[in-house]
Amino acid sequence: MSIFIVSKISIRFGHMRYVKENRERRKRTSYLPWRSAEVCENIKEELGKPYTQVIPKSTVKRISETNPIQHSLSDIGKFYTISEEHKKKYFQLNGFPKDFSEQTTIFNENAIMIRKPALEIIEYLKNADYTKLPIKYVISMHLHKYGRKEANISETRNGLVDLPLEGALLLKHFQLQNETLLNKLNLKTTKEYVWNQRESTKVGEPLMALVNHGLNRVRYSCDCIHGLINELKNAAINGQIKFLVAIGGFNSFYAGKTMIRMDEKYGTTTDQISIFQSFLSTLQNDWCNGAIIMTVCESTTLPKYRGSPLPFFLLRREGFETLDPFIPIQVSKLSELEFHSLLDYYEDRRWLQKIGARDELEFISCRIPAELSRYCATL
Repeated sequence: MSIFIVSKISIRFGHMRYVKENRERRKRTSYLPWRSAEVCENIKEELGKPYTQVIPKSTVKRISETNPIQHSLSDIGKFYTISEEHKKKYFQLNGFPKDFSEQTTIFNENAIMIRKPALEIIEYLKNADYTKLPIKYVISMHLHKYGRKEANISETRNGLVDLPLEGALLLKHFQLQNETLLNKLNLKTTKEYVWNQRESTKVGEPLMALVNHGLNRVRYSCDCIHGLINELKNAAINGQIKFLVAIGGFNSFYAGKTMIRMDEKYGTTTDQISIFQSFLSTLQNDWCNGAIIMTVCESTTLPKYRGSPLPFFLLRREGFETLDPFIPIQVSKLSELEFHSLLDYYEDRRWLQKIGARDELEFISCRIPAELSRYCATL
């Protein structure tokens, strides 16, 4: 049996922003201590230079096992490395936050710290009964990303709005992750998809035909995603595959208005986005042989709905009732072990060049990984 990963949605629909908040955010980010491009290049060059002097032995805790399934609680705080081959296959277009992706380029390696929430999810997935309805896992965490999207009125689904470019990006990400596996399993379409008077995808064509059509004809990308999800659900019901759905910033599905405007007066609401509706169909209790992993965070919702990281607060009543029942998983701040392990890694990669002041860094960063990285950038 094989696990499919539908591309993680990293589209963060920038919701209605207030001018005052934008100004305050610009003030906060204008002095963030990120290194300049020149300094980053120097660090990268130094890491690749041969040294004649004696280099102190690295104190970074690493593990040679690169398969997360084999990690255990005794490995918490250690780093494992993802090969460039796997990074290009699974995370070329999506998956890694932008800041983290930039750091992997500077550090010249794709190192990830092993933390308890990841081990917890893996353990749940190992022991799940896939003959029953898919289990939903909700992860509370911190994410950042917003942006405007190009939108069109859907030609096939009344009242909905398509995001063709985002749809094509998701299809490309899915193709990179799953094309080899899909071709090996030889999955076929179970119904005919008529796109217009001249174009259609017949019954019995390879499932990748849907993906390729959405990439070649971007205007139909959102419809292809909808058809693809339904086909994968049917394949899971028939026992042909195991289907894993991963959605980032799920609470944005219930955030109300977005920055997408189809007219001059009103902003498009999240329930009008066709891609959202397609992925919401995976939450229906009409399939099996799969699992659904979602993240929720404050930064993907309206300012008035921030103030608590709890799922009920972020999802609001409608979203919470849609998901219920689910298994909540909290991603907390770094433990003391993880905090010092991360600083050891920064020192090893020369991101933190002045050793010491760990108590001060712990105080000002509150042991939040993103904040710690920013403060270490100038030291």
